[in-house]
Amino acid sequence: MVAPVLLALLTLPTMQTKAGAEARPAPDASVARLPIRVARDFTRLATRTPVFVLAAGGAAAAVARPGDSAAVRALANSPAADRALEAGAIAGDGYVQGGGAAAVYLIGLAAHSPRTQEVGTALLEAQVVEGAITASLKRIVRRTRPNGGHYSFPSGHTSAAFATADVVMQRFGWKAGVPAYAGAAYIAAARLAEREHYLSDVLFGAAVGIASARTVQIHAHGRTLVVVPRPLPGGVVLAVVAKTGTVPVCTFSKRGLSPFALFQNGDCPRFHPCRESQ
Repeated sequence: MVAPVLLALLTLPTMQTKAGAEARPAPDASVARLPIRVARDFTRLATRTPVFVLAAGGAAAAVARPGDSAAVRALANSPAADRALEAGAIAGDGYVQGGGAAAVYLIGLAAHSPRTQEVGTALLEAQVVEGAITASLKRIVRRTRPNGGHYSFPSGHTSAAFATADVVMQRFGWKAGVPAYAGAAYIAAARLAEREHYLSDVLFGAAVGIASARTVQIHAHGRTLVVVPRPLPGGVVLAVVAKTGTVPVCTFSKRGLSPFALFQNGDCPRFHPCRESQ
């Protein structure tokens, strides 16, 4: 179910390439280097954007915690909501999300499609990172679920869905990203309706998913896009720096936006030569 949707997105032009243009093979998208890429992704968890997202998610979860039970009751006691959200349990399952990512990657390898490989490896890496974080936190926190089960915090379905959604947002822009985020929010709501999680569980799960996706380098036209937040008096500049090897070739920035808003505007980054920052 997830893999066909992701593959359908590959028919769309990406943020980083013009419609119909095939990206050149990324040297870092091979199976042999997948463990190295994942290891690097984990190290990027300590960089600014993932740390900011996790901190914001933690703050949101703390604020929401007093209303946890009320949020669960509001959805769980509604037969209409229960019926409408029934599909969320399947769509957000880690095996479905991870399996879909792996399927896209394997199809890219089999078809010798660099573009599909790059999307597949980004999805797969994000799933590995969020899965490790979520599983570790579940065993550390050991929070009881609303239905009496174990390992409530954070929501694994939610973190997996938002990891996929944020990779889609980064790769294909807001036109694909907004529906992907809406689908992830649907899955998060379903976890409350099924009494599997509290509101704070899904809020922090969403942060884990987004932060994990932001550790992944998105490739385009042989370039690597890296989000570089830079504080300024009265605001923040979020720059997308494209690199060929280690040499920056362009910078695209917006001032005073959240880490998520950068990819929600309709303008694609334009690649222009620029000097390397000192």
